[in-house]
This record gives sequence, C-alpha cells and structure tokens, in this order.
Amino acid sequence: MSIDVTNTPIGGTVVVANTHYIKSIFTRASQSEGLIELRDPSTGKLVMKVSIDMNTGVQRPTWFDWDFWTVKINGKQIAREAGAAQGSMRWNPESRTIDIQT
Repeated sequence: MSIDVTNTPIGGTVVVANTHYIKSIFTRASQSEGLIELRDPSTGKLVMKVSIDMNTGVQRPTWFDWDFWTVKINGKQIAREAGAAQGSMRWNPESRTIDIQT
C-alpha cells in the first residue's frame, strides 16, 4: 500500500505504515515540512522522529531511541558514545538497525 502524503492538510495526520515491526505516523507541519514518528507497535513507545522536506523529499532523523535501534557506520556497530556521523542513512524496522554510509 502506498500513501501520498502530499495532499495531507497542514496539521493533518496519517498512519503511513502499521506492521508488527513499526508504526509510522506522518504529520504535515507546514507547506514545506512534514514530520514522521516511528513507534514500536508492541508498546506504542516512540523510537524515532524524522523531518521531511516536502519539496525535495529529503528525510532527516532528528531523534532516535538507542535502546530500540542498533546503529552501524559503514556496516560496523557503534556505541552511543561514538558521537555524530554524517552520510547516507537507512533504517530497517524489521531488524531494528540504522546504517549510516559515510
């Protein structure tokens, strides 16, 4: 199922995914920005926040739960203390991994 969030009114909210791995909720913040909250469907706990540029489609995670996700840089697991990294970021709710390619 594919949902077109571009027609969501400002302030409107749409569930874009609801699997046994993750629940994704999109909120239209403004004409040019959207926000996604990813939640653990078994607990309802927030596990990631993502900002989306509605003009370019660029997604930028703004927060994630280190206890839920395993974070990797170039395929190698890192610790919370490792600090920030820049690069292309992909997340996989099924395996609970975030992989950053620098």
